[in-house]
Amino acid sequence: MFVLGVFKVAELPGGVIYRWEADGGGTAAGFVLFEPEVPAVRPCIEEGAVQGDLLISGPHLVVSGHDPFSDRLQVVRVAGAIITKFLQLSEPPETAHKYYA
Repeated sequence: MFVLGVFKVAELPGGVIYRWEADGGGTAAGFVLFEPEVPAVRPCIEEGAVQGDLLISGPHLVVSGHDPFSDRLQVVRVAGAIITKFLQLSEPPETAHKYYA
């Protein structure tokens, strides 16, 4: 089983910062910036500064750009969890966990 934990950390004028952990942080962890207007997700550092130009956007999770500091697959999974939950709630979620068997 693979567990992805996604936790809301802070709200900024440019979006919402989330911390994510794969398998409790044992596999990988990081931060993303969620922009609810689009909706879109970008990898970032803890303070919210965007890394690279990797962008995952819209309900179909269109992926563009690159970030040499992030695991692309993990960030796409995180984006999918956040955007799916956002579309259900119509607001940035507090958490957006995913479980894979």
